[in-house]
Amino acid sequence: MNDFARPVDITASGRVSYGLDDGLLVEFYIKPKLMQALTEEQGHPIHEDRVFTRIVAPGNTKTTWDYESKGVVYLYDEGTGEQSGFTIDENLPLEVCDPLRFPKAWDRFLKKGQKVTEGWAIETWGAITRSLAENLKAMNIHTVEALAGLSDANAANVMGGLKYRNLAKAALDEAQLLSLASVEQERANRAEEKSKQLEEQLKAMQAQIDALTQKKGKAA
Repeated sequence: MNDFARPVDITASGRVSYGLDDGLLVEFYIKPKLMQALTEEQGHPIHEDRVFTRIVAPGNTKTTWDYESKGVVYLYDEGTGEQSGFTIDENLPLEVCDPLRFPKAWDRFLKKGQKVTEGWAIETWGAITRSLAENLKAMNIHTVEALAGLSDANAANVMGGLKYRNLAKAALDEAQLLSLASVEQERANRAEEKSKQLEEQLKAMQAQIDALTQKKGKAA
């Protein structure tokens, strides 16, 4: 978690792509906030950058949680008093520290602008039509993993949702089995190659021994 603790520049704006964190679409972003106490003190509007959290549940297009992120600590220059960055309080429990609760989304946020490729893109899944894929994306379901993770209530919001959710689960199970089989095959190939190399080494050593034996025999 040390990467999360270093100060970063929060004056540069920039959104990052959505990605899954425990079945939710989570995004951290920066938004200016009116500082009421400072505004009253200075007699004119004073804004500071604040980190916000936006959460959307795949399949639910009606509810979005959007609030100032919990657990973020803001840093200020000792000389000028100007805002200089932020860190997080890693000692807080997960429920009161969004960066710890959603580490993947936080990591994407810290890597502003970095392209995110996470999950099996729904439009590349051959089990559904392109039009259905677009309909699912409109409901915040961008990956097969997100479809497979839908609750019964959210799956009911999609025509044939329960069926496609079950198909998605089966597809992911099959993909995992194929992946495991591929890993095991790769291990077997490496073991076979290592065995061949060892066999060649033994043959070379035996040839050297035979050559030395013949040399001694001639010398005698």
